[in-house]
Amino acid sequence: MLNKMYEFLKENIKSILIIVVFVVAINLNLPFSVYAPGGTIDISKRLNKNSKTSVNMTYVSFVEGKVPILLLSLILPNWDIVKNDDIKYDNEEMADSLKRDRISLYESISNAKSVAYKYVNKPLKIEKTTYYVTYISSSSDTDLKIGDELISIDGHDFTPDIVDDYLNTLEEGMKVSIKVKNSDKEYTRYASLIKVNDKTLIGVSYAKVNDYKDSLEYNYKKSESGPSGGAMLTLALIQELNNETITDKKICGTGTIDEAGNIGEIGGVKYKILGASKNKCDVFITPKENYEEAKKVKEKNKLKIKLIEANNIEDLMEKLSS
Repeated sequence: MLNKMYEFLKENIKSILIIVVFVVAINLNLPFSVYAPGGTIDISKRLNKNSKTSVNMTYVSFVEGKVPILLLSLILPNWDIVKNDDIKYDNEEMADSLKRDRISLYESISNAKSVAYKYVNKPLKIEKTTYYVTYISSSSDTDLKIGDELISIDGHDFTPDIVDDYLNTLEEGMKVSIKVKNSDKEYTRYASLIKVNDKTLIGVSYAKVNDYKDSLEYNYKKSESGPSGGAMLTLALIQELNNETITDKKICGTGTIDEAGNIGEIGGVKYKILGASKNKCDVFITPKENYEEAKKVKEKNKLKIKLIEANNIEDLMEKLSS
């Protein structure tokens, strides 16, 4: 039996090695990713399955840089290879970038609800506020992690005002104790204070996410992330709360939303407007910062889609209603 196996291996060693190398090669993750035209998600139906409106957020198709995908991108139009280093900060891993995108989704939903309820003049009660670490400065000295929920600093409950006031009573280089929560476990971390523009800081950025009592439920998928659906979610919430249809056209678009209702710049507008056109959208909404690029893509590809430039939610509602 062993002799037969030996003879088989001896006779087929080259073929076996070629197969092994091929399998390894096609499954090897290279330091690249691919962006491609994406699709649309009907947010209206996520708020109300029986909704007669069609407000859609657009997304970019993102594929890890395995060899077959990279080769395919060389022949398919609008499939672009990007370096992973270009889509994350220098001092972090790709996993941290993905965590931050997930937190950005939470923040955009929080902001969208706040803006929409305020726009229709309906009450909205905050049940809980969470502050997530989203970025750690390369000049900081801390063991905080991306995704940490900030609870307290030296026993002071974490809020921007209280923490800023407390930290400015301390000196640069002093070490503070920071209580955090991550993956349902509590940890005690530290940070040595740094000075930036005469302010004493712990060297991280954070996102504020509010949970609201009795607000409309928005159901998103585990695979989704990023803040670029905020403007469209705000629009869908306004329509649902007012129980009215602004237009009978298929509305698609992109843009972040902040607490003041401003619609902000996003990445990948090229892939989003191409995806919107492919999915037969009548209107494509874009932040003012992305308008010129979207216009060039529309003209280059001869897309039959109406472009709307949006500065803030009031501006957008006025343009859709006219």
